[in-house]
Amino acid sequence: MSNVVQQIYRRALPQLTVVLFGVVSASPLMKAYMTCSDDGVFHIHKALGLETLIKLGHWFPRWTPHMAHGFGYPLYNFYAPLSSYVLAGIHNLGPIYPLALHIALGMCIALSGLAVFYLVRDYWGPWSGLVAAVVYQTSPYVAFNVLFRGALAETMAISLMPICLWAMDRTLRRTSTKWAAITSFCFGALIYTHSATALLVAPLLLIQVSFFSYRKRNGKAFALGATTLLFAVSLSANFWLPALAERNLVKMEQLLVPPVFSYHTNFLSLRELLAFPSATIQTFVNPSPPKALGLFAASIAVLGAAIILIKRLSSVPVENYYKPGATIMFVAGMILYGSLTLSISRPVWDFLPLLKFVQFPWRALGVTTLCASVLAGGTIVFFRKTSAAVFGSVAIASLSLFAHLSWWYPRYCMQFTETTLGSVIDYEYDTATIGTSAKGEFTPTTTHYFPVDDSLAKAIKNDQLPVRLIGTPDNAIVEILQSDPLDYITKVSSSQSFTATYQMIYYLGWKVSIDGVSTKLSIADGTGLMQFVVPSGQHEIRVYFGSTPVRDLGAALSVVTLCVLAAVYLLASTKQPVHKTLFPLPHKTPHIWVVPLLLLAIKVAAIDKTNNIMHRLSIEPSELGVPLSIDMDNGMRALAYNTYPEIVPSGDTVEVIVYAEITEAMDKSFRPYFLLKGADDTIWNLLPHETVPPRWHREPPPTQYWEEGHYGQFARQYQVLPGTPPGQYNLVVAFFDEATLETVSVTGSLANNEIDLGTLSVARPSQTANLDGFTIDSDKLGHLTTEIELLGGNLDRQQAAPGDILTITMLFRAAENPNYDEVITLGLGGSSLAKLVEPTPGFSTSLWEKGDLWLGQHIIRVPADASSGTHYLTASSSSDNKLLLGLIDIKTPSRFFEKPSISNSTQLFFGKDIVLSGHETKARVMQGAMLEVKLLWQALNTPVTSLNSFVHLENINGDVVTQHDGIPANWSRPTPGWLPEEYIVDTHSILITNTVLPGTYQLYVGMSDRTTGVRETHTTILSDDNRAHVGSVVIE
Repeated sequence: MSNVVQQIYRRALPQLTVVLFGVVSASPLMKAYMTCSDDGVFHIHKALGLETLIKLGHWFPRWTPHMAHGFGYPLYNFYAPLSSYVLAGIHNLGPIYPLALHIALGMCIALSGLAVFYLVRDYWGPWSGLVAAVVYQTSPYVAFNVLFRGALAETMAISLMPICLWAMDRTLRRTSTKWAAITSFCFGALIYTHSATALLVAPLLLIQVSFFSYRKRNGKAFALGATTLLFAVSLSANFWLPALAERNLVKMEQLLVPPVFSYHTNFLSLRELLAFPSATIQTFVNPSPPKALGLFAASIAVLGAAIILIKRLSSVPVENYYKPGATIMFVAGMILYGSLTLSISRPVWDFLPLLKFVQFPWRALGVTTLCASVLAGGTIVFFRKTSAAVFGSVAIASLSLFAHLSWWYPRYCMQFTETTLGSVIDYEYDTATIGTSAKGEFTPTTTHYFPVDDSLAKAIKNDQLPVRLIGTPDNAIVEILQSDPLDYITKVSSSQSFTATYQMIYYLGWKVSIDGVSTKLSIADGTGLMQFVVPSGQHEIRVYFGSTPVRDLGAALSVVTLCVLAAVYLLASTKQPVHKTLFPLPHKTPHIWVVPLLLLAIKVAAIDKTNNIMHRLSIEPSELGVPLSIDMDNGMRALAYNTYPEIVPSGDTVEVIVYAEITEAMDKSFRPYFLLKGADDTIWNLLPHETVPPRWHREPPPTQYWEEGHYGQFARQYQVLPGTPPGQYNLVVAFFDEATLETVSVTGSLANNEIDLGTLSVARPSQTANLDGFTIDSDKLGHLTTEIELLGGNLDRQQAAPGDILTITMLFRAAENPNYDEVITLGLGGSSLAKLVEPTPGFSTSLWEKGDLWLGQHIIRVPADASSGTHYLTASSSSDNKLLLGLIDIKTPSRFFEKPSISNSTQLFFGKDIVLSGHETKARVMQGAMLEVKLLWQALNTPVTSLNSFVHLENINGDVVTQHDGIPANWSRPTPGWLPEEYIVDTHSILITNTVLPGTYQLYVGMSDRTTGVRETHTTILSDDNRAHVGSVVIE
């Protein structure tokens, strides 16, 4: 008996070692926390929906009725469901869904390693198989799918790919119909698991068949291989045939919405493809490891291929040992599929229409990694003795584990909690998703919006029976005979006919019968819900999701193919292998399985708890980028920033990264926006407040979920405005509350909410910008000079009041090379405005070249003396050539030059231009009420600076308990719009919250600069804080 056990152990040793290396890779899943993944929750929801329908008797459903706010959509008709069956099966054995997902992903890691092991073992022996398996299952792309995407379907596909290649190899080498049946089962399962991966791996299988047939001059092998693939396609027809035939019935085009879901924005750079491992930081909340083959895997693959080919050339031809044909095929596969991830392959993606449904070029990394892993196994061919091969394989496998370890540190978002149909509905509403689709891509085209009534969603959430049939008369009697949403039967008794609505979106296959007779359906406009007429009387109504001829054809093809393949498998004879491999299993078995367990112990006890080249506990701001260490009032600290490139051509994009840390717990979510500022704070980047992150970036979770001391990375990609003049621009960042959009102030700053990120150099573009790229209309307003043409002008508003700021944007073209520095005068009809400016501030016209297109942005303030009415804005050259830029409607306010009545008259001076002439307020106010404070200002002169007026309510300790500030007169009277001797009534409404305790409080007022926050000097009474005391208020 011991000899039998020993023999089993000896034969299973490489496989056991592969599985234990897989355990090391899967160790991040061994926590009771969900990883922060893109799709993990979606896969749980798909499996839960499927399991719910299976319990209702629908084993192969196409429609999910509990999602899309409870109105359903054809999810399983278009999304390959095999991974959902697996996850639902694991859940049905006992584990809650998050744990079941981690178990399924861990099984995929182990299966992927074993699959590659068996594939490569047939080429170069078990120890080559061990190396290839570990390189594959520890690879960056597997880590990306498992930990960061939570992509169960694609991870299963990654496991099935090598099985397909292994089975096909045995089919061809043994001319075995039994293995042909296995191959068809495997590739059919791959199609039924992840169609995009199946689409990518199909050419490699065809290459495998064609290459083998060509080398062997064996037409029968080609016919067998091709037939095998056709049977696999036929086996999966139940899925792909209806999906293909019905693709125009859903919003499939949403799958390709740029920039996130289109192939042309998802190419990798060569640097990403061959990424070098870098340490992950434990306190970093959103690591964005590159989607990569990885430098180690690429290098070991090249080394393995070189060793095999050199050995083959330098020895007697023994194909069974070196497999040069397979080596060449996998080298070609690695290069071909690796190239598909790079932008150089754009013409291929443009030319092949089916490729666009792969969505992301980086998905080709799966096949690239598989080819590289197979070639990595060839390194063992270098060794001459079995003992050396054994220990060499373990050494290379261990090196692979450590080389890729930095990709295997995820972030965790939430503790394990069971998923219910109610939590699925909550997730849809919280994330604005439709079922498990981010863009509603599988929603029927008849649905343009969802009903406002959310009673279905509430019923599902509260585990109640939803009311599906509505529209019945009030006196009708309704008895539900069967509540199955896919086969709903009810008995209705009504004295009058009515139009019933079944609260489910119509889609091909839905049918209604009344008393067993088919009834015509209509579709509600907008919502797409099903409607039908019910005659008066008592009737039995059945609403059910049926089949179609195409679906029946697909199902028939699958069933017939399954029977044929089962018969072939059972009846075909088993042929033994006709070739030998290098380095058989040693008779004296080394206990190499201990190595991965030892490495796991080292990882947990040492690597995870210390700073090292693979993992770090913390990091200094200077190591992240240009250090900042600036605190904000919301409990965040800006740590560092990076910009790339440092010099950006006009009209190109700049990538900006800022790192922020949480210094105290918070209950709000904050995000940044970046601005590129020129002279007078003009903005020179497109869409400064709305942009998508760069392709490589993973957004951090909402800041309220960060732990104190943890930091996140915010990356944005902005386009510099086309036509931006070359020069130096200031880059700033501001953080804002996502709920209120209120910006966060910098600690210690009176009015600043922006953090300076230094300057960015804008350079002349390599070619002149195209007019189509400008948002400003080209009206060809005329020539300012012989050399300078003004093509268009825009105002940022059509209406303004005295004191308001206007931004004027002008588009210039150099008709010839200007050899002088031109200046222009901006004027406003009906006012004294005459502002002298450079056309492109900081970039003299003498630097322009013929054909140049440049933008000029200028800030003007409507003068206080501007008259009411519609006026022209003009631009005049130094030679008095005047052009009209546009019209603006000036609305002058009601002005008072006689002092209005007010309770308390004062003469309190602020600066040299403003005096507080009076104030009034109630002496007492209740908690929860509004305190109205009326201030009466008088302008001695028109102030040059825009000022805020403020009111402070201060307790006995000198603490401000509540306040109000803003542009005077409820933001309607900016101080540069005040005329001399004018009075301005400025009322402040202050909410006295219940946190303001009863008592007597002092009232202070003042003025402050809107830009700097510096208070205007209060000159009437000596005051350290430049505020005027105007009385007291009793809070009751």
